[in-house]
Amino acid sequence: MEFSIPWENLTVSDIQYGLAQTNTRIENGLFVPVYYVNKEIRCQALHILTPLLPLSDRVDANSNGTYLTLRVAKDLEFYVKLQQLEAQNLRHANLNRTSWSIQNRPLTYKSAITQLQNGDLEWRVQIPDSGIFSCFDTHRKSWFASSESGLTKTRAWRILARTSGLWIDQGTFGMEWKLIGAFVD
Repeated sequence: MEFSIPWENLTVSDIQYGLAQTNTRIENGLFVPVYYVNKEIRCQALHILTPLLPLSDRVDANSNGTYLTLRVAKDLEFYVKLQQLEAQNLRHANLNRTSWSIQNRPLTYKSAITQLQNGDLEWRVQIPDSGIFSCFDTHRKSWFASSESGLTKTRAWRILARTSGLWIDQGTFGMEWKLIGAFVD
């Protein structure tokens, strides 16, 4: 079952990892699924609904896709949740590095989160391959947006982001986040 967890209800210690399996998108790569499990629910992937966050002034595109960059201020509680998740991913990798390591190489973490000089975080979230996703405003008006539709205008967004797990490829690993929908303030 998959549904979104508001960031306030997210308990990082309830995130569990499955067994490493073949990654069908990366040649010779591995994939480690994540599950959100607590007393009430078990989710096959992790969907998080964020607090209102400002977009940075850019949308990046490369051979892996198109990405929004969200700014997470260091004084937000959501900042703490993202840092906890990063730390948990690193702990899990250290426990499993021998079985994950291809050709006995050391593993390097490629994070979707970057620490800025002022202490804030930048969080990269991939826009769907189609480039189109659902948006809603405070009046419940909905529309489809795309990476070309003025997303970088100064607004605050609540993002619904999804991760299904960790990817592992030739000595690197990371957790990628995909944009499912957005709620504009």
